[in-house]
Amino acid sequence: MFEVGTHLFEFPNLKALAAATYVFSGYTNLMIFNRVIKGKLKIWNFIAVFFLGLFNLFTTFLIPIGFQGSDGANEFLYPWISTADCLRLVYSPIERVIFLFLMFYMSITLVSISVHWHASFELLKGTFKNKGSKKKEWIVLSIFIVCAVAGVQYLNTVLLNKFTVYWLQIRFCFEVVTIVIFFLWARRKTA
Repeated sequence: MFEVGTHLFEFPNLKALAAATYVFSGYTNLMIFNRVIKGKLKIWNFIAVFFLGLFNLFTTFLIPIGFQGSDGANEFLYPWISTADCLRLVYSPIERVIFLFLMFYMSITLVSISVHWHASFELLKGTFKNKGSKKKEWIVLSIFIVCAVAGVQYLNTVLLNKFTVYWLQIRFCFEVVTIVIFFLWARRKTA
């Protein structure tokens, strides 16, 4: 972990920066979920989210490096899965941590997928003039289903990883441009 810490002041490439900033992209879902939040958020809400996110980032990054080493963790596509396979629960009915980790990982993945699909569905629904039209909602849902089935049929692991790298870079650039535009728009509105 100390070896990785020596690279702290080196600027990462765009691929690494785009992948690392994805964890902060949850604010984009607030465009949809903001209507559910009633009243003002308190400062302790932001502090709790900040420290929980910081703890999550450090454990996600440092624990696999501590177990596998910096070169060993670099060899794996998903270093946390091999790290969880190294851990044992001696006095538990389930001895290997990998089973618990995979259940936890799958449930987080399914929640994330449902949140992102719901937010994108609501954003696409908001583009229609007639918001109550069930026919247009079914068209959007069928487009989602066709994209999902086509992705499962035609994407293999290598192609999916290449697609993900390009998508993360495009998302990063788009978010930077969006934040700059909203910042300028908010300053112009207050002036």
